[in-house]
This record gives sequence, structure tokens and C-alpha cells, in this order.
Amino acid sequence: MYLGLYLTDLIFTADGNPDTRNGGRLINFDKYLRMSRIIADVQRFQQPYSLLEIQEIQDYLQVQLETTNSKGANDLYRLSCILEPKDDGTHDEAQTDMDYKIRVLEGAGFL
Repeated sequence: MYLGLYLTDLIFTADGNPDTRNGGRLINFDKYLRMSRIIADVQRFQQPYSLLEIQEIQDYLQVQLETTNSKGANDLYRLSCILEPKDDGTHDEAQTDMDYKIRVLEGAGFL
């Protein structure tokens, strides 16, 4: 399941349909029914994870964290930029899109 696809459907449903019908006298239940079906699909795929603790991995991560903490935040940021250079602004666009989707979900009372 790709969450972005469901969020896009939710946005188009929320933005593409009026909240009311008949000059504002009736609630557009069809819009909210469609939105609830999209959210129900997302909820259907929610499953808890049963993660087991593996001591070797825990030890490795602990050593890495201790090594990393000896470096400053600026050094780590520079290393991050070397390993994964910033893109040409598409991240900002994606973040703005995600913020908008979150606001729609909050407005609909789902978050």
C-alpha cells in the first residue's frame, strides 16, 4: 500500500466536492462517505509489528551511537550533505504537499 496515493485521493475528494448541496441547505454526505471509505481502506492495512530485540544489533547500534555522539552536530550535518546532497527544492514542495494533506485530515477530524 502506498499511503501517498490514498492521501491524494483524499485531497481530491475533499477539494473537488462541495461541503453542501442545494445552495448550502444540505450537507454533502456523498463527499464525506467517499472520504470515510478512503480512510477505512488505510485503516484496513494498519497492523502492529512484533519486533524482537536482537542483542548483536543492539550492541552494534550502541557502539555507533557512542561514536557518533563524540562528533559535533555540524560535523554530522556536513557528512549528511556529502552522503545525500540536498535536492533542487522538490523536498520543500513535497513537505508543503504533506503539510496540506495533514491539515485536511485534521480538518476532517481524523488526526
